[in-house]
Amino acid sequence: MSILAAVQELLAEGPYAGVPMVTKDPVYHVGDLNKKRKVGGTGYEGDGLPVSEHPQAWARIARLGSELWYLKKKGGKGRFMNMLAAMKNKTLKSRVISWAVNSGWATQGRVWKASWYDDEWEDTFTATYGSKEEADQEHGDDEDTEIKEFSQLVATPKLQDWWKGFIGQEIGPGLVEEMLFFLFARDQTDLDGVWWNEILDTSRLSAPRGSIFQERLKNWERKKITWEEGPDEDEEA
Repeated sequence: MSILAAVQELLAEGPYAGVPMVTKDPVYHVGDLNKKRKVGGTGYEGDGLPVSEHPQAWARIARLGSELWYLKKKGGKGRFMNMLAAMKNKTLKSRVISWAVNSGWATQGRVWKASWYDDEWEDTFTATYGSKEEADQEHGDDEDTEIKEFSQLVATPKLQDWWKGFIGQEIGPGLVEEMLFFLFARDQTDLDGVWWNEILDTSRLSAPRGSIFQERLKNWERKKITWEEGPDEDEEA
C-alpha cells in the first residue's frame, strides 16, 4: 500500500484511526422502542439499543416481541466499531486496557476458565469464573473439562454499578473485556455503536447484531414498520 493510500485509509476512519469500523444503513430493532431497558436483560449488547440487519433471525433466536422498527442515521450511514476485529487487534487492546484501568473501570485479577468439546455442536466452548470453587461446582464432575487459572482484567465497583443499573446483577468475568471495548467505543470515539459480525446461523443461535449507544440515538430516524415492509429473510450459512 502506498503512503498516500495509507493516509487516505486512516482519514476515512476519522479521528479515531485504528479502531476497526463497519458502516450500516439501515438497521432494525425488534421489540418495544418506547420503553427503557428493564432489569433482567442479557446485557450482551451493553446498555445500548440492540439492532440488526436480520430481524427475522433475531426474532426467532431471542423470542423477541412482535414490533419491528426501522432506523436510519440522519445525514449518512451508521458507523460502528467492529467488535470481533477490535478484540483481536493487539495494539487497540493495549489502548483499551490502559484506558479502562486509568478510568477505574477494571483492574488486574485472577479468573478460572473451563474449556470442553461439545459433540453435538462439534465445537469447543469456554466459560470463565471468578473463583476456582465456582468453576469446580459447575464442571468438577466432568472429566473432559479442563480448568485453568488466568490473569485478566476484572470488574471494579464502577463497572459493577454500571452493569447492575440495567441488568440487576453482577457482571460475569467472561463479559468484562468485551464490555470494556463497548465502553471505550462509547466514551472515546464518535461512533454510533458497536457491531458483532457473527455468522448467520439460527440453529446455532447466531446472527450478526449491533448496539447503538443511547447517547447517539438522537442522531437516528426511527419508524415503526410492518414485518412485510422489513427486509427479506437471508439465506443462512
